[in-house]
Parts: sequence; C-alpha cells; structure tokens
Amino acid sequence: MKNLRVSKIEKELPYNLQEIWNVVTNNDDYTWRRGIEKIEKISENTFIEHGKNYQIEFEIVTFNEPILYEFNMKSNIYRGVWRREFIGISSEKTKMVFTEKICFNNVFLKLLSYLILNLEKIQEEYFEDLGNRLMKS
Repeated sequence: MKNLRVSKIEKELPYNLQEIWNVVTNNDDYTWRRGIEKIEKISENTFIEHGKNYQIEFEIVTFNEPILYEFNMKSNIYRGVWRREFIGISSEKTKMVFTEKICFNNVFLKLLSYLILNLEKIQEEYFEDLGNRLMKS
C-alpha cells in the first residue's frame, strides 16, 4: 500500500496494568486528553472523537482486557488501525506498545500528512497526557 504510514511507540509507566487499562478504555472520561472536545458514543463498539478541526470514527475490534485494545478508524482523509498492547512488567510497572497504521485516500494526502499530521508527536502527547492523568489517581 503506497499510501500507508505506520507509527509505533513503546513506553513504560510506573503504574499498575489494570489502572492504566481502566483509564485508557474509559471513553466517558476524556478530559485529560488534549485536543479532544467530545467523544460521542454511537454504539457499544463505535464512537466518534471530536477535536477542534477533526472528527474520527472508531470501531473497537478487539477488547481483550487488560492486554489488547484495537480499533479500526476512519476520517474524511484516511482509514486505519490503532493497536494498543499492554504488558505488565511488575505490579507497579506497565509497558505499552501503540501501533498506528493509516492509509490515506490518495498519495497527495499522504505527502501532505507529513506536514500536518505528526503521528509520533500525537502518540507522545497521548502518553504524556496519560501519565499526567495517572498521577492524579
């Protein structure tokens, strides 16, 4: 697929696996995430994330508590998969592996995405926001 971009990031956080899982999978509490204005629940397995200049529809395809949370996602410019793996290293340390695969609607959008859609930065910000949220628990 010539219009595919992949971003993979691995991080360890000094928190319990279940505690992290509960925060990450709770779409009712999204205020800790920067850029998210609203999460609209469509069905048990489908929701839409609304940001200032975007809207992304997610369909949960794997919910294997507490180790794997995977979505199909689509917007007006791409479709893709976001896979979140959780590995308990100890009772108070968890490794997370987040992989995002995005296929853009055309090659022009893929090229433009390198200027306006920094996948690695988005994932880094997510981990930073998650760490800040967990500190408040």
